[in-house]
Amino acid sequence: MKRLLALSLLVLTILCLTSCSKSFNVNVGDEFDINIDGNTPFQYLNTLVVYKVDDTYYVIIKDYSEKIQNIVEFSSDRQCLKDGGITLLKDTDLDKFLNTDFKELTDAIGEPHADIGSGFYTPVYITNDAHLVVVELTNNMVFEFRTFDLLNKSVNGSIS
Repeated sequence: MKRLLALSLLVLTILCLTSCSKSFNVNVGDEFDINIDGNTPFQYLNTLVVYKVDDTYYVIIKDYSEKIQNIVEFSSDRQCLKDGGITLLKDTDLDKFLNTDFKELTDAIGEPHADIGSGFYTPVYITNDAHLVVVELTNNMVFEFRTFDLLNKSVNGSIS
């Protein structure tokens, strides 16, 4: 009888623990649905959407036809768990690209990960420590970089 009670408690504990964790089932190529598995966005920046599920942050990059192009995952301590096959921006000295042609920047660090602009082209790069670098352009010249924290929704600063 004690074994049956202990086994029942173990099964109930496992069921409780597994039902407490949320699911997040999404793949590259899927149609984007804002409420993925009942999760609502933590941040929504046009073609870049961040979800927080338990202690994991999912950065979804979608195109304008609403197809998911990439998924980057970060832990709450800023470790990249999955880069989705893109090269995340590392400690790059961006100020040397101020007042240069945008092509010079992309030649040096690669194509932007997303365009979060709505009507204006606003290229962004995701960093390896869960930040977003926004490139501000005028006449295709880089005039400012702004950095946002993807995990706590704050502006970290700007270089202009």
